[in-house]
Amino acid sequence: MKHSIKNIISNMKIFFFLITFLMMTTTLLLVELEFSYIKVDNLQEQKSIISTLTNYKKSKAQLAVLEFNGKSKELLLKIDELKYLSKFDYTSQYVFKDNDKYIKQLNKLKKLTKLFNATADDYYESKLNRKELKFSFNLINSKIDSIIIQTYDMGRKKVRIILYFAISIFFLMFVGLIWYTKRVTKIYKDILSLFSLKDKRFEYKPFSQEIDALTLRFKRKPIKEEKIEDLDLVTKIPNLKGLFALYNEKKGMKKGYFTTVTTFEIDNFSKTKRPFSPDVVQNMLKKVASSISLYEKVTDVFARTDYNQFTVVIVRSRREELLKEVEKIQKTISQLKFNIPNQGIVELSASAGYYVKENSKTLEEALKQSRLIVEHAKTKGANSLAQSSDLNSTSSWK
Repeated sequence: MKHSIKNIISNMKIFFFLITFLMMTTTLLLVELEFSYIKVDNLQEQKSIISTLTNYKKSKAQLAVLEFNGKSKELLLKIDELKYLSKFDYTSQYVFKDNDKYIKQLNKLKKLTKLFNATADDYYESKLNRKELKFSFNLINSKIDSIIIQTYDMGRKKVRIILYFAISIFFLMFVGLIWYTKRVTKIYKDILSLFSLKDKRFEYKPFSQEIDALTLRFKRKPIKEEKIEDLDLVTKIPNLKGLFALYNEKKGMKKGYFTTVTTFEIDNFSKTKRPFSPDVVQNMLKKVASSISLYEKVTDVFARTDYNQFTVVIVRSRREELLKEVEKIQKTISQLKFNIPNQGIVELSASAGYYVKENSKTLEEALKQSRLIVEHAKTKGANSLAQSSDLNSTSSWK
């Protein structure tokens, strides 16, 4: 089974997108984990402030009240800071669904903080004794400890998720490294095979569909095995005689397949219209022959059959592939450009006569039909393509 390079690249894009997504998620979890440690530090600072508020000397009442007011406001601000940080705790909000519980705990802490502040304020104004202050201190201290434990639990859950993501990323990267390294190596070998000597190139079995298709296109009989009288001297591809000779040689390869005989005629010049010098025309013909030969497979025959005409006999297992191949060849010719002295850039175009050969028809009969059809295509303008159905629908050609 041949593998598609296009599919491999598409899968590789999906693979790297998945890895990127996992790594991005892991990074966000690490940021959230850092926020958990910030929350714990915040709560520890609250404990330290509360402890300080219980140790002011009542002998310095005015100073104690001033310091107390500042510290008590700081406690409330730190609780608000915890609420703000919880907005970015997406894991607790959307995964564990326990963020609301955490907010409720903070609201309770805020109430206890206000109660503690009021108790401490009364204590320093000698309205309450030390025992009542101690009770309020233990109450709020216990609540802070429970929130610290809850925050640590959240952190542990996140650490587990980070661990799972890290293991998944490592596993995927390891498998992907082996999987894609093998495929890229085989594709590289496929490409190297194209640079091998001709007699060895076709012994290699390509891994990829694209290189396999290219190999089939290159797989033509060496010129040295063809008779010189069967070759066009300008383009070095078969001439009209060579077209018939090669077609007869390959008859056994075409059983059960569909065949099209298509004639391409270069619109830019002809036997009667010669706007370019012979050297320029020969250069154009060579370029056209070289370009269309890239589409030739082992069962096909491509030839220059007249001054500005090329005939291609294409054989495929499916009929719908025939027209697609012909359209590709015509498009390739239309993309050729030449910089002609004193004339500038000249773009080539070719009219095409597309004829699907019936088994009962000889190649000579099919070629005759194809040439009639290309004459009809030329009446529609340059770079036109006509089929036998177009020819039959025009009364002047009946």
